[in-house]
Amino acid sequence: MAQVRIIATSTANARATAQARATVTAAAASAGASATAKAASAATTEALVTTMAIARTTSTAEAQVTATAKARAIAEDKAAATARAKTTATARARATATARAPAPATTAPQTQNILFQDNFSSNVNNWWAGSSDEYADSEHKVTNGKYRMSMTSNRSVWSRATVPNVSARDFLLTIDATVVEMSGDFSSGHPAIVFSFRREDNDNYNIQIDNDAYVFSVTTGGTNTTLQEWTSHDAIDLNTGVTNSFAILAEGSNFTIFANGRELTSIYDTTLSKAGQLRLGISLFGANQTLAVDFDNLIIKKVP
Repeated sequence: MAQVRIIATSTANARATAQARATVTAAAASAGASATAKAASAATTEALVTTMAIARTTSTAEAQVTATAKARAIAEDKAAATARAKTTATARARATATARAPAPATTAPQTQNILFQDNFSSNVNNWWAGSSDEYADSEHKVTNGKYRMSMTSNRSVWSRATVPNVSARDFLLTIDATVVEMSGDFSSGHPAIVFSFRREDNDNYNIQIDNDAYVFSVTTGGTNTTLQEWTSHDAIDLNTGVTNSFAILAEGSNFTIFANGRELTSIYDTTLSKAGQLRLGISLFGANQTLAVDFDNLIIKKVP
């Protein structure tokens, strides 16, 4: 009996041991599965984090590229605007400097850009001598180193002299003008000096300057359109015995007028875009007016 109890006890112990081992094995298996699941979950989380990080990095990179492109575009626009502003400022500065500088009596600098020049030491360029008719007694002549235009009116009238052998679109014109005589009844309007340019057939731009004001207009098909009304400016002193220096800068559709080194106005107009003749002249605005003007130091330069 004792032997049987020992065997039974041994068997029971063996069974307990086996159950314990099974329990341990099951626990181990469960722990392993749990660990595997945790590992898988961790791997999935890492993958998501990595994916999100990559997405954020990609988004940031794209944003940086877009921002950089925008910044470059803005910088290029600013650079282009600055270049245009500098070009315009340089052209005006040159025109101002030329208008302020006394014109030389003979050879001007940068002769390669000069389209025409005349100091009127003689009439080698064959300027128009003028004529009298029912509208006015008129005489134009080169005398004493000047080109004198004189006229006494019977009504409102004008007279023009074309610059010989010149046709230009973009140019800088500088000239001195001195009123020698001015008299009569000015109640209907003050006598004026006139500059016309880009003239083709009867179309042209016109600038009229009287004793203290100016007007800018364009004529097309016989119709005159005012681009700037009569405007007073203290730079103008068109009185007897006073020499005024005028300059006109034409560049494409931009026109700038100077008097005695000061800018009078800058006009934008696209009406006439072709090259044409340039003319000097005088206008009278009623009967019994007299005006005589000496022109000198005419220089017309090509604008690139």
